[in-house]
Amino acid sequence: MKQEPENTADESAGVNMRDIAKVAGVSVSTVSRALRQSKGVSDQLQREIADIAASMGYDGPSPALTKLATKIFILIPMEHSAKDAGGFYQEIISALEAEFDREGVPVELLFLERDIDTADRIRALAASHEKTGFVLIGVDDPGTMEVANDLPPMLLVNASDTQMRIDSITPSNKQGGYLATRHLVDLGHRRILHLTSLRRSTIRDRMEGYKAALADFGCAFDPALVIDLENLHAEDGAEAVTRLIAEDRFDFTAIFCANDLLAAGAVSALLRAGKSVPEDCSVVGFDNTRITARYKPGLTTMAVDLVELGKHGAWRLLERMENPNTASLTMYVGCRLIERESTCPPPRGGHASK
Repeated sequence: MKQEPENTADESAGVNMRDIAKVAGVSVSTVSRALRQSKGVSDQLQREIADIAASMGYDGPSPALTKLATKIFILIPMEHSAKDAGGFYQEIISALEAEFDREGVPVELLFLERDIDTADRIRALAASHEKTGFVLIGVDDPGTMEVANDLPPMLLVNASDTQMRIDSITPSNKQGGYLATRHLVDLGHRRILHLTSLRRSTIRDRMEGYKAALADFGCAFDPALVIDLENLHAEDGAEAVTRLIAEDRFDFTAIFCANDLLAAGAVSALLRAGKSVPEDCSVVGFDNTRITARYKPGLTTMAVDLVELGKHGAWRLLERMENPNTASLTMYVGCRLIERESTCPPPRGGHASK
């Protein structure tokens, strides 16, 4: 229940957003957004917070998050950005930048070169600014996580810290993999190929969802139907499917791909081999990136709300910067199935290898 403010005008000297947040029972960043009349805070809550601020004698930012957050750095491995043909990371970065801009917080995007010591890079950047926060996108770096307590506030995006030292936000990858596989099972498919690249924990979670759905619906898990590729690119998916067909291993009726690029490559390979999609083989992707709706046939995929991911991630980092000693949060953004033309029931009798 919301507390009644006890401060009188004479007692209000030095009142800041943290004081208002405590009385209102909300976070500091919510107070900041409410007083700025930013998006994401209802009109009613804006009025309530404004009333509390006025009753406490608050007359301006002291200190506001804009002063607290002297600089926020978004760090992303260079290989992720260079090969982001589907726009997955670009959309996340745009959403983060938009939210920080709404909060009046300066932000800079930097690329991490291969084999760079991420923790040292963070320390060097932090040393040149009074207050800093860091968003690490797609960074799986055990060394940085081990020294997280000695580094400035950080947020992991599309990555996670198994020891929960760092706040993280990711798509609900395991549940998304489950729902994608369940869609195919519900259509009648039982031999479902999974194209993946198991070098990142987020992608491994998608495979765990695939395996869980097979188990829940009585489908035998066949390790031979999991193809672990070097990368998640369209050419990798195309090469894998082409090889399986050439080796007379076309004994599956559907493919669940760990991302949309693999799915696009798989569809291209099937069509080149004279197969029909989805009549001969259904294909499901993941991420709902910009290529999916334009692709022919339209690609069935799992949609990830990348704007919400960036927005909530930005808010959490600002809260972490204001309250560095609070418990870490692991946040998941839900996924939903987008059904298009690339899936249908399997051909009668399925496929059999020669």
